[in-house]
Amino acid sequence: MASSSNVNNGVSVLFLFAVLLIAASQLAAGTNSFLYGACKTIAGGSELLSVTFCIDALSSDNRSSNISSYKEFAVIAVDLLTANATSTKSEIDGKLRNGSGDAAATLCL
Repeated sequence: MASSSNVNNGVSVLFLFAVLLIAASQLAAGTNSFLYGACKTIAGGSELLSVTFCIDALSSDNRSSNISSYKEFAVIAVDLLTANATSTKSEIDGKLRNGSGDAAATLCL
């Protein structure tokens, strides 16, 4: 037969575990709830943009953790798009300078 103190210790540990689990899930939900809602609204039923891609892209910028409006997300999105376009242009310029060895690809670039 289990002693009363062992049962109480077991219950206390389970209670503490449950509280920590609930607190952690609420913290995670609170941190990403606005971001998730914004991405769900933006992506909607789009076949080109998924909610997961939107969340991954916007959360790659540290500023997204303190965002509370769509306008602030738009600023981050424009900054990410600008950085991506600049990087792509540099890559294309490099391929054109060095020659890709493929005339059709060079023509397209």
